[in-house]
Amino acid sequence: MDELELAQVKDRILRYLLDNDNSKAEDVFKALDKPTNHIDQFREVALDMFRHDHKYFKIRQGLQYDENDSGTIYYKTDLTKPFLEIGGFTSIYEQREKDLLMERKVKKASDKKTLYWWVPIAVSFLSLCFAVYPLTRKHTEVTKDEIKTIHNKIDSLRSDFKKENTELKEKLYKAELMISVYEDSKP
Repeated sequence: MDELELAQVKDRILRYLLDNDNSKAEDVFKALDKPTNHIDQFREVALDMFRHDHKYFKIRQGLQYDENDSGTIYYKTDLTKPFLEIGGFTSIYEQREKDLLMERKVKKASDKKTLYWWVPIAVSFLSLCFAVYPLTRKHTEVTKDEIKTIHNKIDSLRSDFKKENTELKEKLYKAELMISVYEDSKP
C-alpha cells in the first residue's frame, strides 16, 4: 500500500467515525470493505494515526468478547470534522508531494547553476590577462639624441621669446614717449 492509498484509508476511517462514533476496530474494517489485506494491518494503520495525529482520532481499549475481537474502539474528536473539511490526510499527502516536487525542481536548478561555475573564473582570468599585458610589454625608450633635439628646440624657443619680449618692450617705451609728448603739447 503506497502513501496515497494509506492517506485515503485514514480519511475513510475518519469519515466513517463521523457517522458511527465509538465503533469497534473490526466493525470499521468490515464497513470500509476491508481496505487492507488483513485486520492486523488495518489496526496498525489506525495505531499509526493515533500515534501521530491523536487530535483527530482516539483509540480506547474495551472488553474483549472473543479471540477475534480486539476490544479496540475508535472514536472521533471535536477536530475530526474540520480536519476532513480541509482535505484530511489526502490533502497533507498532496501538499507534501508538491513540496517534494518543488524541492526537486530547486535542486535541479541549483545543480544547473553549478554546471557553469567555470564561467566567472574564465572571465576573471581574461580580465587579468588584459590588465597585465600593457604592464609587461616593452616600452619604447627615448634616445639621448631625441632628448638633445628637444632641449635645442626649447632653447631656440626661449631665445625667440626673449627677442620678441625685448622688441615689445621697445615698442612700449616708444609708445609711452609718444603719449607723454602728446600730453605735453596739449594746451
